[in-house]
Amino acid sequence: MSEEESQSYSNENDDDEERERSRSSKTLKFQVKSTKSLKNDHPPTIDGNDRKQLRPTKFVETNALQTIEQRIVTKLVIEFSGINLILRQPFKILTDIWGVLTSYRFRHTLFDYIDENLSTYLIANVKTAAIKHYIEELRLKTQQDRSNHPKMPRLIFDRTDLDLVNSIVANLQYPLRPHVFPDVIPNFRKWHSDPFFIKIYTFASGPLEIQRLFLSSSIEGNVSEWITSGFDTHNRYKYETSKFRSVIASLGEREAKNLFYLTDSPKKGLAARRSGISVFLVLRPDNRQYHFDDLKSFPTINSFDEFIFHQFGGCC
Repeated sequence: MSEEESQSYSNENDDDEERERSRSSKTLKFQVKSTKSLKNDHPPTIDGNDRKQLRPTKFVETNALQTIEQRIVTKLVIEFSGINLILRQPFKILTDIWGVLTSYRFRHTLFDYIDENLSTYLIANVKTAAIKHYIEELRLKTQQDRSNHPKMPRLIFDRTDLDLVNSIVANLQYPLRPHVFPDVIPNFRKWHSDPFFIKIYTFASGPLEIQRLFLSSSIEGNVSEWITSGFDTHNRYKYETSKFRSVIASLGEREAKNLFYLTDSPKKGLAARRSGISVFLVLRPDNRQYHFDDLKSFPTINSFDEFIFHQFGGCC
């Protein structure tokens, strides 16, 4: 192949670092066939606008720390053709939302909108049953928190006449529709349908209902139509390998490599890869910038269009 490269990525089941330090070490090699070589010993940071520098072009060695249990290293074979990744389809896909499905830039738009309109919305809806419910929950939560944080402001209830305010905000019809990259829905539809029938799950901080509502009214259409379910990665659990192992167990996936994880974060990618999941870094415009060394051990894409799946046709 003149322009194509063939590459194998290994997924390793790593345990916690403190436990691993006491184990013996072994060197594994990731073979990459290419006619080119890396010339820059100090490559620059990489963002979502340029992925060409990320093509590994030589043997990459890594110390795989062994555990007491027998380690089984499985390989995900990827064939590169131009910018496309040709590989066997997964059974399931786990995906981040921010930086993968939607731009980080929209996050700032959302926060600005909340800052500008939250008080107006609350004034207009403070007497509705839904808002009363959330205010009561906030009141109870504040009572609990003030025992440890006495300087926390108390909730103050007022009987202000809202007629004038309501007449103004009644005309506020600002449809805040989430941004979604244009390649998301066409590929989700294709992957979810015949002949692939891939199940897609979101992996984000926030209740599943909020994730569904967020993705159901995007500028590109209803993304949630093609999503089977999702996982709430509250706090910092999304950076822990144990979280990804629990995801594998809950999905009933026998071989972790058949679960693909799409993320913009090398840190989350490492945690997922230690569980055996096949990880792909998604480099979108406006994503956080990472150094080459953080990215080079992962296959990367700029768009879902770069995936070319061939249908599963065997046992392994």
